[in-house]
Amino acid sequence: NRGKSVIFNIIEPRRAGCALDLVEKMETALWTSPASDDVLTPYGIPYWIVKNATTGFNGGAPSGHTSVAGISPTTYSKWKNYSGQYSQVSKTDLIAKIRTALTKTRFVTPASVKLSQYTSETHPYSYQVNETTQQSIENIGEAQNENLGRDVASMDGQLVIRRNPVEYTPELDGDSTNPVYGINYETFRGAVMTGMDMKESPAIRVAGRHRVWAQYVDHCYQLLCLDRRRNFVFYV
Repeated sequence: NRGKSVIFNIIEPRRAGCALDLVEKMETALWTSPASDDVLTPYGIPYWIVKNATTGFNGGAPSGHTSVAGISPTTYSKWKNYSGQYSQVSKTDLIAKIRTALTKTRFVTPASVKLSQYTSETHPYSYQVNETTQQSIENIGEAQNENLGRDVASMDGQLVIRRNPVEYTPELDGDSTNPVYGINYETFRGAVMTGMDMKESPAIRVAGRHRVWAQYVDHCYQLLCLDRRRNFVFYV
């Protein structure tokens, strides 16, 4: 019962038959933890991967909730993600904590280090960060490289931690806690309601605008995490 609908003006060629507005809404929803009484917004990553200041498997229910997908993390202690706080982006602080989290959550290092592999669907791990954290990690990479040459931004877009990519997520720029989400995509699944997968309704004329037609696109879906213990988040 969680879905989205969006209206399009099909007179404009740039928007005709295009669900860009819906995709943008889905991207926003992906990084949202909806309120307990919100029956429209899908459960986003912050709903499944929850912050907690105490390092360890302590990411319980998100704010405003007593359970996660109907399961109480208090009753079932293993239904928690790994979490913790860091003070600065450095090898002795954030990077060291990430390395421990990788071991605890069983992140697997890929056999190949080719950058092209990181964009393929076969690579299941990544770190999602905002711009502030991304730049700080890139600075660490440049500081340890003795062969930078003439490129003054040689590490931009190429950072990895144990060969898993560090990826910039614009939706996290509004989070002042500078989170680092360690995501195992193999633990996530998407479920779509039958008959509501990008369903397009017939075009109708907009009242009072004789040359404007509208078409609704509905998509009813839910994001599911099957194993919270394989994911982590650190924040300031």
